Amino acid sequence: MKKIAFLFVLMLAFTSCNDDDVDFSMEEEETALLEGRWNLTAFRTENAYDLNEDGTASNDLIVETGCYMEDFLQFINSSTIVFTSRSFANIELEIVTGTTDEYEYTITCESQTELTNATFTADGDTLEILVEGQTPVEGTINGTTLTIIIPDSFPVEVVEGDGTATLTEDVTFVYTKEE
Repeated sequence: MKKIAFLFVLMLAFTSCNDDDVDFSMEEEETALLEGRWNLTAFRTENAYDLNEDGTASNDLIVETGCYMEDFLQFINSSTIVFTSRSFANIELEIVTGTTDEYEYTITCESQTELTNATFTADGDTLEILVEGQTPVEGTINGTTLTIIIPDSFPVEVVEGDGTATLTEDVTFVYTKEE
């Protein structure tokens, strides 16, 4: 039996902006719109999977696992975000007897609160987000929706013939501002 843990791990890094780069009146106005809690409403992979074995594949891990539903981020001030992860999906898969590429999945939502501090800079509807020691990522705001794409952060094991390889997919996190 193979065991794969899909952890909600953000590979984010934040950078501070200096006085030369920012119109502070605009930043204060933009920040006022950002401040508050944003709930994770979608956690998407590039490809669809039927992890919950309901006959319908989805690329949203919240739908497929029932996990990550209590994860959120909080804009604290004009440069700080705190990401809060309250669970992760522990997915065990076992190859179906007589096949080489069909699996049965067992999903357990593991409770674990993890806080990740980050910084950000805003430029219109685009944010650059940085977690110390990580590569910066970009977020896009459209009204009350924030979308963050993290390239190559979802590992997928592929079986071909007698060998296996691990490929990575981009992950898209969608947050919706709480009213």
